[in-house]
Amino acid sequence: MEDEVYAESTQRGHLNIKVDTVRVTDDIYALNYHSYSIVSGQANGMIELESFVVDLTETKIIALEDVIVTDQANLEGLQSLMSDQLAQDFSESGDSYFEEMSKGAITNWSEWTWSITEKKFAVLFDQYEVAPGSAGPIQIEVPFDKLEPYLQETFAERLSVESEADGLSNQQEKENEPTEEIDPETEGEDDSTSEASSSSDKYVALTFDDGPHPSVTSKVLNHLDNFDAKATFFVLGSQAAYYPDLVRHTAAAGHEISNHTMNHIDLSNSSPEQIRSEITQAEEIIKEATDQPIRLFRPPYGARNDSVDQIIAEEGYTSVLWSVDSLDWKSRDSQAIYDKVMSNTESGSIILLHDIHEATAEALPMILESLTEQGYEMITVSEFMRKKGVSGPGTIRNIN
Repeated sequence: MEDEVYAESTQRGHLNIKVDTVRVTDDIYALNYHSYSIVSGQANGMIELESFVVDLTETKIIALEDVIVTDQANLEGLQSLMSDQLAQDFSESGDSYFEEMSKGAITNWSEWTWSITEKKFAVLFDQYEVAPGSAGPIQIEVPFDKLEPYLQETFAERLSVESEADGLSNQQEKENEPTEEIDPETEGEDDSTSEASSSSDKYVALTFDDGPHPSVTSKVLNHLDNFDAKATFFVLGSQAAYYPDLVRHTAAAGHEISNHTMNHIDLSNSSPEQIRSEITQAEEIIKEATDQPIRLFRPPYGARNDSVDQIIAEEGYTSVLWSVDSLDWKSRDSQAIYDKVMSNTESGSIILLHDIHEATAEALPMILESLTEQGYEMITVSEFMRKKGVSGPGTIRNIN
């Protein structure tokens, strides 16, 4: 921040404007303006920010609505993410900010000054707007991989948004084995009498994250019904709060509803209080919609550490990761999704999909048909666990 300057009444005011041009893609650029002004007779100058994101191909200024899905459920989740990020930034710096003013500014999304880089989305606030002048102008920056559930599909495709943890390759998954793996309680017993242990039994668990989505989830449910397949849906509390009937309908169709936090934040970078709140808030909303116990949990991005694992267990949950990542969030292409799933699936696989992408809904009938032809039965994660005698707190990514 520039030093504060006292403008004598005999001096003229001063205005300095500079612009930084940021390349986002070959045809998308952000123009970030930074102005410093001081008026004659005032003790303090003012730093203000403005930004324009331009699309050279379509020769237009990109609106926020082109980037973010601006329905009420999405906006509330995004605003909560921004508030948490701002609090974390100031907690790390040790500075203070105007908490109530910041809440109002963040809630008023239509007035946001915002910008983007190749990897991040930022909301910009002028000096004094949400913090003391000594803090200077404030930028809340969130990586696009954390914003994936809130982005317009077409814009995410142009950015080729990659999820920080949902995008782990299968090789990375093998290299990052969980710290605690649940073993079947029946391990070592004679499996010849077990229904599930027959060599002819082939099971997979289809799991869907980040919904419910008002249109895509319904398509997914119809496809599952056509193949008499059951799946596990890891829903966001923020979405369930706005589409409780859809959650209720999903449960009534015999699918499993599970917890994916309230706002899809990175728990590994959150305080214990935030972690617990994200879990319990979502649980309350999901239970109200389904009137069913919720015992499975998936951390957003698969991001976890010892503190996260401990709190998940204390809340009575089993943490469910995955062994096959469809990468649907990345390709947004039905054939690519199908190829990724079918080339990596084996009996015992837990398959990661998202019921927020049209391409996933388009790929699902092909996946279900091929799995059926290969003799697989598609069941919920909990049914999988029961068949294999797996129970209790811990972390699983497949069941063999």
